Amino acid sequence: MDATRAGAPLGLITCSTMSSELSPLPIGIDELLSGAVEGSRLELKATWDARVTVSQVLKVLCAFANDLQNLNGGTIVIGVGESSGTALRPAVGLEPAMLDLAQKSIRGESHRIERAYMPASF
Repeated sequence: MDATRAGAPLGLITCSTMSSELSPLPIGIDELLSGAVEGSRLELKATWDARVTVSQVLKVLCAFANDLQNLNGGTIVIGVGESSGTALRPAVGLEPAMLDLAQKSIRGESHRIERAYMPASF
């Protein structure tokens, strides 16, 4: 099954507490979303609204970075809704211009996180 409807890409942001290097997701997006339940390593955002979502994403990045359970960060997927914590399929995705705006907004606001941190976007 294709991870997006109508070819709209998903926004993926990963946070690893082990390394600052960019690395691909350890599993495919279909596998990630198959039976996915939001939790301490996965956050789903249905849409992108720069006024609201960027602050929510920064809070989640801080939670991933604090990693008290030593789970090595987590993944935020933008363009996938949830119901009772479970990923809704098919994924909606974001239009390319909106995905670009989301990535720029997150990278631009990441300077607000103390000890500088730059999340990886895919």
